[in-house]
Amino acid sequence: MSLFLYEFKKIWNWRILALIAALAALVWFSILRGDIQTYKTVSHYGLSYGPYQREMFEKYGPTLEPEELADYDIPGKQAALYAELDDWIAQDPLFTGNGISTYAEYDLFRSKDRSGMSEAELEPFDEITMQMDMKLSLDEYWNDPRKQFASPYVRLGMISNLYDKYAEYEPYLQDYIDHDERPVVAEAARRILARHNNSLVPDNLNGSVSLYATVVGVSVILAALLLVSPPLARDRMRRIYLLHYSSAAGRRMLFIQWAAMAFSACALSLLLVGLSAIPLFAAGVGDYLGASMLVLESGGGLGILYDITFGQYAMLLAGMIVLLSVGAACFAFLLAKFSTNTMSALVKIVPLGLAFWVLYLSAISDSFFEHNALFSVILRGRAVMPELILCMMIAAAGAAAAVIVTARENKVDAA
Repeated sequence: MSLFLYEFKKIWNWRILALIAALAALVWFSILRGDIQTYKTVSHYGLSYGPYQREMFEKYGPTLEPEELADYDIPGKQAALYAELDDWIAQDPLFTGNGISTYAEYDLFRSKDRSGMSEAELEPFDEITMQMDMKLSLDEYWNDPRKQFASPYVRLGMISNLYDKYAEYEPYLQDYIDHDERPVVAEAARRILARHNNSLVPDNLNGSVSLYATVVGVSVILAALLLVSPPLARDRMRRIYLLHYSSAAGRRMLFIQWAAMAFSACALSLLLVGLSAIPLFAAGVGDYLGASMLVLESGGGLGILYDITFGQYAMLLAGMIVLLSVGAACFAFLLAKFSTNTMSALVKIVPLGLAFWVLYLSAISDSFFEHNALFSVILRGRAVMPELILCMMIAAAGAAAAVIVTARENKVDAA
């Protein structure tokens, strides 16, 4: 144990830790902080449902029953917004100047048959309708959802989208069931249909957390490689390993070094994942820990394909990051073992880091979504959670290769 602790201490070099801290700060200020702010803004004012879905969640809990949907009275809210929109239009000279005083008249005006118009008539007509659309949606505030939310036209679209999601979901799901050739996707649609698409988990939650986890995952893997790679490469450069062959305990040293590296990668990844989760929970995602992720999203697409809660989803993402970090550390150990100096090790480890970066972005990001490349393109939607299985295989392969190499060390001829 004392040898393990010594190697563990050697790995946790304060200079490397300072470099990792600088990397973490760079990632936070350049990417993650903006992602958190976007999630908070969109959750209250933007995307498809604005604050209405959150309001339903706070009132009814993580699931929505048919009687609760009726109690929320979406048609009544729509009627109130139509009345507010009529008042707004009746006071705007852009509309009244064209004989429009209500939203119904505007909708009729916009839907005029264009086929009978000449080119001279069509161009000004398109221009005026575009100006009206921009006026109703407060288009000048397109990059500020808070200000754009003041428009009753925008809020009407949000509440109408909410009604479509929870009252008109059957055709979308039936289309998946009847036509999607990916068995896992079709089964997910059946499950959602059976429970009446009743989850109130927000649409932007899984996408925001998935993107956040991708940035964190790639950064954590890079940090793990930075932490574990230098010590063994330095020992190889100084030929300290030759001294290990002089005793039975010394011949076990490589195994101890590997164990210390794997444990360090695991500990660092858990620490960084835990720290990165703090801003997410501060933004309110913890409220949805018990909410099911199996739901039809806006636009008729599926989100997460499995019947898991948000808490379970977050734990799976964290576990996959830890597995990949340990796997990367094991392969870095092997590369350092067969390197004669630090520069040689770096030449090998940099491509390893790039390979894990490409792997994460191409196969692990968007985990458990129907459009994940590994799930949909390679496996054609026939495997359950292939992203998790791949991470486990990578970690197991790295650990097995490291164990084999360290076991052979006992039989090395030092002559």
